[in-house]
Amino acid sequence: MTNEALTRVRARSMYYGGWIGFVIVTLMTAGMILSVPGRDELGNVVGVSAFTWAIAWFIWLTAHTRLDVDDRHIVVTNTFTRWDIPWSAIHAVIQSGRVAIQLTDGRVVAPTSGQGSLASAIMRNPAQRRIMAAIDAHDPNAPRADAGSVRPRLHLNVAPFVIGLVLVEALAVFTHLS
Repeated sequence: MTNEALTRVRARSMYYGGWIGFVIVTLMTAGMILSVPGRDELGNVVGVSAFTWAIAWFIWLTAHTRLDVDDRHIVVTNTFTRWDIPWSAIHAVIQSGRVAIQLTDGRVVAPTSGQGSLASAIMRNPAQRRIMAAIDAHDPNAPRADAGSVRPRLHLNVAPFVIGLVLVEALAVFTHLS
C-alpha cells in the first residue's frame, strides 16, 4: 500500500508486550543453549531450542497484528491471516465491545487489534477509537475498488522464522560440538 492517506492502527499493549515477550523468549533460548554443557545433551538442546523459537515466532506474529486504512481499502492483519477488503465490499463497521467489519455478503471480519479487553475497557478502548476514527475519516466519495472476492490469505511470515531457527540451531550445534 503506497497511498499517502494510510492510517495504521495497532493495539499498543499487544505490540509492545509482544516485542518484550519475543525478546525474553529469544534471550532465554540463547541462554539455555549456552548454559547446557556437553555433547551428550545436543539432541535435547536442539529440540528445546526449536520449540522455544516456535513460541517466539508465535509471539512475534501476535505482536504484529494491525489494521491499515487507506483510500482504496482496509487491510486487516490478524495473527495468521490477512484480509484485503475494498471499501465497496464493506456493508457496515460495528463497534460493540470489539470492532467488526461486516461484508456485503454477510461475513464478519474481526480485527485482532480491535478486540476488547478489561484493560482496554478501563482505558476507554483506545485502539477501537483509533480504528473507528480512521474509518470515519474515509472519504465516501473516494474511488471505489471492485469488490471481487474478499478472502483471508495465510499470513505466517515464515522466512524470518526459518532464518532465526537456522541461526538458533547453528548456535546450538556449534556451542555443543566445540
